[in-house]
Amino acid sequence: DETDGSITKLGYIFRLEDNSKLTLLSGNYYAGLTIVQAAGTSEAKIYSGNYDVYQYYYNGSQYVLNYIDADKETAEIIVYGGSFVNFDPSHSTSENPAANFVAEGYVVNKTTGENGTPIYTVVPEAQQ
Repeated sequence: DETDGSITKLGYIFRLEDNSKLTLLSGNYYAGLTIVQAAGTSEAKIYSGNYDVYQYYYNGSQYVLNYIDADKETAEIIVYGGSFVNFDPSHSTSENPAANFVAEGYVVNKTTGENGTPIYTVVPEAQQ
């Protein structure tokens, strides 16, 4: 594996399979390529935290959240909150067609970080 000394460039943090469940309530997550991969009938719920990846996929897309292709009809990733660096969870190009991982009643606010990188933060519609 290629590394920059601290992370694997193509690594992931969470890979959900079968009927596994994951709930992320807070934290700072930084991975090589993907934070959450979901397959089978697994379910990931994200309520808060900061999410960023080291590199983009071959087509320039970020795969911060990603369905394993064979199971994208049955796995679920639902975002209720959190901040995503250069990744819009309401229009994820990790999926074809683009997926909306944001829960109903929630929206994405786009801001710009110190270095000009877009940051997408998920909040309840009422806080917009």
